[in-house]
Amino acid sequence: MEQFLTFLVSFMGGGVLAGAISWARIDRSERQTRKSDYLKSQLDKLYGPLYYFVSQNEKLFDLNDKLMTAYDIEFVGKTWSQEPVTQKNLKEETTQTIDIANTYVKIVTENNKKIVRLLQEGAEYIDPGDNDVFQDFVINVLRLDVERDETGKMVTPFMIYKQVGDITFMKGEFKDTVKQKFTVKLDDLKKYH
Repeated sequence: MEQFLTFLVSFMGGGVLAGAISWARIDRSERQTRKSDYLKSQLDKLYGPLYYFVSQNEKLFDLNDKLMTAYDIEFVGKTWSQEPVTQKNLKEETTQTIDIANTYVKIVTENNKKIVRLLQEGAEYIDPGDNDVFQDFVINVLRLDVERDETGKMVTPFMIYKQVGDITFMKGEFKDTVKQKFTVKLDDLKKYH
């Protein structure tokens, strides 16, 4: 009888232990699935689109810089004929170059507004540590809207503007945060698949 009771207790204990191990594995698997699903949502709904627009803005700024560098090389510091035809052609070419460069900046401005919408609509996917950097970006976009007229000219008095601080289209900290987080989250997601 003692041997039977020992066998029964060990059998039941083994079953309880096996059940606990099984439960722990299921719980771990479910946590990993939830984490994987959340990472995928963060990438799909926030960090992926942010990465796309930030990368596009970088390329647009590069185009703008190349145009303005070419402008300086071709037009600045040179002596041009004062003939009306030369001056007319010069004015047309310089205006065209500046207009093209400004168009790229306008596209960056439109992209920035799309980024603000992404941040507003995907706020639940923002990592808490990114909030201040993202809020700073939004404030700069809002300032660009409020403190410039429809032609892009600053309306804030210069001395007031200097006291408040410069406005940027996209700070390096924002760009770096988005790119780094996108890469890390993508790598983390790959670990689950």
